[in-house]
Amino acid sequence: MQNVILLNNLFNGDYVKKNIGGEIINIYQSDNNKYYIYINPYGNIEKKWDNRIKHVLFIRSVGNQIVKIIGKAKIKEQINCNAVFSKKDQNNITKEQEEYINKNNISYGGVKLSTLGSWSKFFLTFQATSIYKSKLDIYLAPKNNNLNFKNITILKNITRINNQSQKLYIEPIDENYNNLLNIINNADLWEEKPVDKVNSQKDNLIAKSFLSIIKKENDELVNSNLLAYFLENDQDFWSAFVEKVLEINIKEIKNNTPKITRETIGNIDLFIEVDKYAIVIENKIKSGINGVKKNGYSQLEKYIKEANEYCKESNKNIYYYILRPNYNNENYQKYDRRRMYKEIKYSKIYEIIKSCKKDLYFEEFKKVIKKHSKEYNNELFELMDARFLTQIKTELVRSFQKGNTYINIINKIKNKVSKILLKRFSL
Repeated sequence: MQNVILLNNLFNGDYVKKNIGGEIINIYQSDNNKYYIYINPYGNIEKKWDNRIKHVLFIRSVGNQIVKIIGKAKIKEQINCNAVFSKKDQNNITKEQEEYINKNNISYGGVKLSTLGSWSKFFLTFQATSIYKSKLDIYLAPKNNNLNFKNITILKNITRINNQSQKLYIEPIDENYNNLLNIINNADLWEEKPVDKVNSQKDNLIAKSFLSIIKKENDELVNSNLLAYFLENDQDFWSAFVEKVLEINIKEIKNNTPKITRETIGNIDLFIEVDKYAIVIENKIKSGINGVKKNGYSQLEKYIKEANEYCKESNKNIYYYILRPNYNNENYQKYDRRRMYKEIKYSKIYEIIKSCKKDLYFEEFKKVIKKHSKEYNNELFELMDARFLTQIKTELVRSFQKGNTYINIINKIKNKVSKILLKRFSL
């Protein structure tokens, strides 16, 4: 009976850092208008679960044992049962899988699946009735550590979700089953349309910024310097930043040019002064809170003390913020003992600048902000997707060249026969 929910962790491990993982097909519809699933890491599942999987939730680790649900599939049928992975001939597709692919004419971007890499003996695990990507942030965690997330579900009596096997099976008798089923059935959490087919005409080059080339995209000092420069020198950006990102609706702040001090007032990342107001922004890319002591004192407390000391004579009103990438799921609130800080995400900055067309430097700035606006650090996925498209294009070119070769051979034979016949009948 099909009633088990399978959680499958995608796009991770050493293999996919340099190769195409079989799970890449989980985000595309095949050319024959059907949906097929590859279960990471080897395309198979444990025998005892054969023909029992009803739903698959695709997950991605985001750190601190928290996973983000990135997609779902409803299973129509299992393609390979009693499939046991072994390292012997692991790159040779099984006869049954090859026959199934040929019989059903399964291809992506015009290229037969069995020619797109050699991920494992198994290229397909299931056929699904549909595959949908998540529309909103949906998180799962094995325990509650005062996690500050919307749409987070705590799985009870589970020590680790993203385990070594990359698979977690949830049966109806499991106390977490109904919660996961509610997530699956909640239409508001998912895209309206299922995943689409591969577009082989799409550019397969990964967009790079200058900072990505010099390996500085994740450098907090560099990101803070860029942000400070554009906030000080672009009045439109500053006004939108105040209103949309900081959510401050005070004309004296929005309409005046800010004075920004970097790393000199108590080592605060961005200390912003405007009229009778001050704004403290701590920029966290991938780092945690520093200077934590047993009594709960940390750098956040230190910044409050330093800002108050600096503003004592001017009597400025002070606002406190922590700026973090969307994929950074560190729980900073537990260090904010006085509840003075408000968290803001890079995606809010990207929303106000994504449509702006300005000079080269601003365009480079946009690329970095966009990277940190994504819900998970998906460089690995982008690399894999680019490799997949490259491989499809390579196979299409190879097929075209091969077809032309056959045509040339046939034409040569025709010409030779014609010459023989002409010579014979011209006598």
